[in-house]
Amino acid sequence: MNVKVFVACSVIVSLALSCQRGRVLGNERKPVTEELSGEVLHFDGVQVPSPVLLSSYGELLLVETADNNAKIALCRMDDNGVSVIDRGVKKGRGPNEFIYANYCVGGDSLFVLDSSPMGFTALYGIPLREAGALSDYSCWKRYPCDGFPQMITAGYFARIGPGRFVVNAGEPGTRQIFTVLDFNDVSVTPLDFWPDDGNECGTEVKQMAYMNNMVFGLDGGRFVYGTRPGRYLAVMMAVDDAVEVLCRLYDVFPRFFEKNHNIRYLPDQHKGTKIKVSQNRLYVSVYPDRKAEEKDYKGYPSYCFDEIEIYDWDGRFIKCIRTDRPYSTFCPSSDDRYLYTTSIDLETGEDMLLRYELKW
Repeated sequence: MNVKVFVACSVIVSLALSCQRGRVLGNERKPVTEELSGEVLHFDGVQVPSPVLLSSYGELLLVETADNNAKIALCRMDDNGVSVIDRGVKKGRGPNEFIYANYCVGGDSLFVLDSSPMGFTALYGIPLREAGALSDYSCWKRYPCDGFPQMITAGYFARIGPGRFVVNAGEPGTRQIFTVLDFNDVSVTPLDFWPDDGNECGTEVKQMAYMNNMVFGLDGGRFVYGTRPGRYLAVMMAVDDAVEVLCRLYDVFPRFFEKNHNIRYLPDQHKGTKIKVSQNRLYVSVYPDRKAEEKDYKGYPSYCFDEIEIYDWDGRFIKCIRTDRPYSTFCPSSDDRYLYTTSIDLETGEDMLLRYELKW
């Protein structure tokens, strides 16, 4: 064989194998490779109603609660369990209060974004290492949202660098679903990305269908985005005024149609994904396609599940774990040492917090 032809073929094969390693082949859930038993932790008698795990930072765990006077509980983890050390973020229309709040953690801060269906009203950064910062407004940093153009948004956002956030938002009637808010130079940059899903419904309806999904980011511009319903999951990067899709883990778009200017999702399709991230890993719950008549999952409420697929940020599959109790929410520790989940005690009906040790 001609040497040049051989070298060219080798390069092509190498690139093909590299692309295969960087993404999942096929759109079926991955088989379980490891089963884990968890340790039940307690909130030391401090009530945290309907806890939803948001994120972790060192030994701190951020939990969203059903308490409108303190939507966020900051918990400290140690060998004896978990204790609530601070509470804050109030629902309301007054100063430092929020109506439609969404959250992300980046650097050493919790960020809280308040929005309406037509734009942003406030963004605050709350330092997690400041004692009592959640309840002490003097510690909060306000990012000015005044003067931003009117945008359609569901409020989901992620920090992709100091002062930089990618938000599921776009100007009404445009082919935009992502926008970068840069508070370093107070600029707004719509990103060029429009799903090629074959759907010909109205632009604003399609915008909302793809904006109503969560994003999680890293410094440097990378973020992961997944749809629900459907089964589309991709690692992306904000580059200038465009989105570069670095790798797709799943690539089934949601199926929907427009009725009276609203979204109507087709019932017979994938149920979507839920995502949490650390600096080095993606933790993905790929929900099974359950039938409408199925009212529970292994005796737990139907919204519970017990499998989590783990990837690196290049989209390479690492393993799929199964927890011994189905969970309702989950998040990893920031160092990937533990997985935390919330579940339900079937005997008492009370909420539970569990910790699983992860082995690599």
